[in-house]
Amino acid sequence: MGLLYATFKSFGQTVLIFSAVPLSAIGGVFALLLRDMPFSISAGVGFIALFGVAVLNGIVLIGYFNQLKEEGMTDIYQRVIEGTKVRLRPVIMTAAVASLGFLPMALSGSAGAEVQKPLATVVIGGLLSATLLTLFVLPCLYLLFADKKLTKIKTGTSAKVLILAAVFSFTLAGNSNPAQAQSNPIQTQNTQNQTQHINSPLTLDSILSMAVRNNLKLKSANLGTAHAKALQKTGFDPGKTEFSLSQDPTSGGGNDNAINVTQTFAWPGLYKNQQKVLNLQTSLSEQSVRYTRAEIVRDTKIAYYHYLYFQESLKVLNFQDSVYRNFIKKAEVRFKSGETSNLELITARNKYQEVQTLKNAAKAGLRVQELQLQQLLNTKAPILLAEKTLPVLSPQANETLGISSNPLMDFHQQQMEMAKAKIALQKAKALPDFTLGYSQQLVIRSFDPAKLNRDYTPGTRIAGLQFGVAVPLFNGAGRAKVKSEKIAAQIAETEYQNAQHQFEIQYEQAFQEYLKNKQTVDYYTSEGLKQAREQLRIAQVSFDLGEIGYMEYVQNISLAVQSKITYLETLNQLNQTTIQLAFIKGE
Repeated sequence: MGLLYATFKSFGQTVLIFSAVPLSAIGGVFALLLRDMPFSISAGVGFIALFGVAVLNGIVLIGYFNQLKEEGMTDIYQRVIEGTKVRLRPVIMTAAVASLGFLPMALSGSAGAEVQKPLATVVIGGLLSATLLTLFVLPCLYLLFADKKLTKIKTGTSAKVLILAAVFSFTLAGNSNPAQAQSNPIQTQNTQNQTQHINSPLTLDSILSMAVRNNLKLKSANLGTAHAKALQKTGFDPGKTEFSLSQDPTSGGGNDNAINVTQTFAWPGLYKNQQKVLNLQTSLSEQSVRYTRAEIVRDTKIAYYHYLYFQESLKVLNFQDSVYRNFIKKAEVRFKSGETSNLELITARNKYQEVQTLKNAAKAGLRVQELQLQQLLNTKAPILLAEKTLPVLSPQANETLGISSNPLMDFHQQQMEMAKAKIALQKAKALPDFTLGYSQQLVIRSFDPAKLNRDYTPGTRIAGLQFGVAVPLFNGAGRAKVKSEKIAAQIAETEYQNAQHQFEIQYEQAFQEYLKNKQTVDYYTSEGLKQAREQLRIAQVSFDLGEIGYMEYVQNISLAVQSKITYLETLNQLNQTTIQLAFIKGE
């Protein structure tokens, strides 16, 4: 129990896992009664082995529930259903391996069978009850006690969720990834490459959250901001302090020594302007991070809805594929019987090949979008979306263009401020520099061959101060740099105006494209799709009644399917323009 608590950091979940012990004991006791065997030491050993396997099944379920929660699946009902579905195979395999391994012992009739039979009977019977009850009871207990906010869940609701979990587990387990079913229930995240293991369907919010958290381009931009912040401390940089030690040559070979300290300072305004430039550099980097983040969000949404579009298109094409497959079979029969010419069979095969080409293109597009999402999320795990249908996106009610909130426009404004600050910095560099110095000479009495008659006593110290001004008499280069920074400021302002103009044009183009696609989508949602469904229904009924032939039936089916494909294409274009409009407006 201590090891479980150290693993899950929760006493409640530890108790939940140990709830598998009484569930397994039920089957063990019942198996002994069924075979009319008494409780013995051998049976007790069987119970010990049984409890270990039962607890392992509880760890598999609870560990995966917690993993789904950490990956962003906040809906506990969906978490329980998905976790039970994915972990059904590992739980059954764990129980099956142990049960089949003890089966020869349970059926043994040779020497030592009186010891083997009780042990094997307890393990097999206990695992049968533990496996079934763990898949049913443990998810309900997790619903009731996993979160304090869920302590008031009604019994009826829990029963419904339990039934759904069981149904999904046994009906959909065959569709789950075998690699996922056999994986460790508690997977670790590689913090070096930030690659996450994705074992559950992802919503748009969870995908955006992962992209913002793991995208390498955004991480690089954040590091650039950290780099700029670190440079902010270099605003005051007066240069190195110079220390020198010299010997007085006029001392006649004596030991007179001098120590000098010199420091040069720029004009105080230079440091102020230099600090302002560094602060603006940090702000510029932060605006770059905002724009990079907006780009990643836009690209992730585009790839997400492209993925849904190809997914929906494949559904429609699969239906059309089945129709044309039947068409070929019917055409072959009719051609062999002499009812029709070879033209109908050729037409059927051509139509079938066209659908196969479209299906391959849709599959390739689906794979491309999956790779795009993997790149944006910085992961190599397969992408599985929770959403199965392509929704209709619409821009916010405010249709006026407010590009001032776009991160790129803020970036260009910051560049203009930076250019002005650099002009002031270059002007400050043309101002005088100051030099301060201090020197101290220690005179030691020695012989006086030159008869200078110095009156210094041994150990006399002579100190002095130095003050200097460096004036830029030849400042042609400085004036050229100031002129260059003024031109750079004009360039920054021109780029801002150009970006603003481009955004206005792009927004107008995207908005007109949105209106065009919206009109088409509105038609299909109000009339077009209803007519397509009605055309499918009438064609099917008419064909069943013998009112139309198979050729006419297939033609009507193709027209109805083409309406659905056109609707999906237009809806996908509508969603892309909606995303682009939101990006331009900085939403």
